[in-house]
Amino acid sequence: ELTASELWLATKEERIVPHYQTVFELETGKMVGAEALVRIVDEDGALIRPDRFIAEAEHSGVIVPLGRMVIRHACETLASMRSCGMDLPRVSVNLSGLQLELDASLAPFVGRTLAKHGLAAEQLEFELAASTLPKLDGIARDTLVELRELGVRRVLDGFGIGDEAIACLQTFEVDAMKLAPSIVARLPHDRKAGCLVRRLVCLAQALGAEVIGTCLETPAQLEYLADTGCRYGQGYVHSRPAPAAELLAFMHPH
Repeated sequence: ELTASELWLATKEERIVPHYQTVFELETGKMVGAEALVRIVDEDGALIRPDRFIAEAEHSGVIVPLGRMVIRHACETLASMRSCGMDLPRVSVNLSGLQLELDASLAPFVGRTLAKHGLAAEQLEFELAASTLPKLDGIARDTLVELRELGVRRVLDGFGIGDEAIACLQTFEVDAMKLAPSIVARLPHDRKAGCLVRRLVCLAQALGAEVIGTCLETPAQLEYLADTGCRYGQGYVHSRPAPAAELLAFMHPH
């Protein structure tokens, strides 16, 4: 686990290097987006995954500069790709509830960052864990409203786990929902998981939201999800998380 001082130093030295995993259309394989997954490069050049630092980043407040750095990097990456003729419609960034609570001026920062790179608001998505949604209040909820008014897309991550999050969807509008990996992992052989996925897809469609199958590892999972009406997917079956330069090469192979 990284300490707060190590996190502050990594942020100061800009060793926050997101890796990107594509989101694709199930039927065609066409890329429709990419998720920025935060990584830290340690002083020896090794990659550190978020499970070793996110909790401490939130506890120490480093989540604010770290989160902003990921947003800036994601916008820079998307703008760079589009300037090179790469047709990547959007990029997504994860937000935590505590990050929303601590960074009251997040929405103005996002607006300035989008304008700086010539991006439309709908080209940026923010993902929020379903388990976090019912707990949001005060500044965090106000910030989400401001982001929505700015025009950025909102994605519910971990859809299908917990009735409280589903109940919140009556008042919390989202553009897309990512199926919980624990449900997708049981496809296509688990009948109960299959029934649940079909119900979730129907619910999302009724609410006007796209559905994304996550952590797809096999063609069988991909085919099953496509049959349920789910249009999009993300996972190793298509691509692994990679640095921006590798994503560019993946999109434009020589």
